[in-house]
Amino acid sequence: MSLTEDLLSTGFMNLSLKYFSTEKQIKKAKRRGYKIIGSMFPILNEVIFATKAIPLFLPRLPVSGQKYDDVSRMLSGTKLAGDLLGDNLLSKGLGVASKVVSLDNVILNQLDQVYDNYKKYVEICEKSDKYFIPCFGTKLYYGAILDHSKVIDANLSFGTRCMSLNKSFEIISRSVSKDIFVDIPNCKTETPHSLDYAYEQINSFKSALEDLAGPIDEEKIIRYTEVINQIKDLYIEFYNIFERSDYLPMPPNSFQHLFSLVNLSYVDLIDAPKYLRKNLDRLIKDLKDRVNEGNGYESSNSIKILLLPSFGGYDAELCNYAAQKDAYIFYSDWWFWRMLEPIDTKGDWIKNQAKYCIGVEKSWAYSENLVDQWIKMIDKLHFDGVIFNDITGCNAISATEYHLRKKLKDIPIVTTTFSNIGQNLEQLRTRIDALIELIRK
Repeated sequence: MSLTEDLLSTGFMNLSLKYFSTEKQIKKAKRRGYKIIGSMFPILNEVIFATKAIPLFLPRLPVSGQKYDDVSRMLSGTKLAGDLLGDNLLSKGLGVASKVVSLDNVILNQLDQVYDNYKKYVEICEKSDKYFIPCFGTKLYYGAILDHSKVIDANLSFGTRCMSLNKSFEIISRSVSKDIFVDIPNCKTETPHSLDYAYEQINSFKSALEDLAGPIDEEKIIRYTEVINQIKDLYIEFYNIFERSDYLPMPPNSFQHLFSLVNLSYVDLIDAPKYLRKNLDRLIKDLKDRVNEGNGYESSNSIKILLLPSFGGYDAELCNYAAQKDAYIFYSDWWFWRMLEPIDTKGDWIKNQAKYCIGVEKSWAYSENLVDQWIKMIDKLHFDGVIFNDITGCNAISATEYHLRKKLKDIPIVTTTFSNIGQNLEQLRTRIDALIELIRK
């Protein structure tokens, strides 16, 4: 099957359209008098949506002077064709979508545009006087801040275990008109002291947000928390679809495009939590139907590989090359960092958010905790191998490799190094080949 046939019948089109319509979302927010909060992590979104504000993962915007118009226009054309003719008609070999808008090329270009955009933001950072910002992920975000600081009304920064990230947030705070800082206590377990401290931090965040965007509607916090909890459940359900090994909804090449979009959409919920929930639900139903109706992919000879970690940056060529070898690449940092855990909707919402933030920090505050999370997913989804992604400048996570190798006895693991997109590609391919050879022995 082509990419078109694999992806057209899912919520993929709707999510793509929303992901690439960032500029429209910003114009709409400004027109309504809403404030825009730059955010690097999917934390406290429930509270931001409960006032006259929206969160925005700035790298979702195209670099100044660039546009996603071609992708958006062609996706809109395909969506219109689907509405008029029916998704099933388009996905059953008639080739209408491919003839009308060359959809396979559009889908391929989507990720190319995203990662090309990322490279440009990193270049902007590296050309600034803050070149010492260490890892790809922080360079990416700081480059987007430098390029679009006037777009946002404030940036949401966090105090975390990672000293490099903390330094980056400190630099960012001097580059934006307003910075809202939330310090998350570093602890192995939740204690009364850590909870009190986190409570004070969330309360300060509440005051700063209300000063900027007006009063918080506490009923809206409950409603948005419920919606986002449902989204978290859908993400976990999405991962669980790929738990089996013999028959999956689609081949690796199509999977990587779908998986990337689903992961990219979570940071700011593409400014539409209910829309995201609706289309994730539709997507999951379609994926299950493909398997149940025998329209999926015979994957008994395929390989499933887990990439650890991914948030600090990775090269999309890794997924492309692995797909050519009939291998699926998964990366699920939202799961590992406990960002998919539900938030209680009863009682004091500040306390509930504080407990959630402590849980997130606790998940990676100590190497052993993070490795335990990795091992759980490796066992749950039955991975055949692991790629440890040694990210340049990431001292916090790189130290976990020793603990991972110590605990991972029966599953092959290789290490790749990553500093920027397009670098060390030959090493990357060689390591993937070596891992696949070990698995297939």
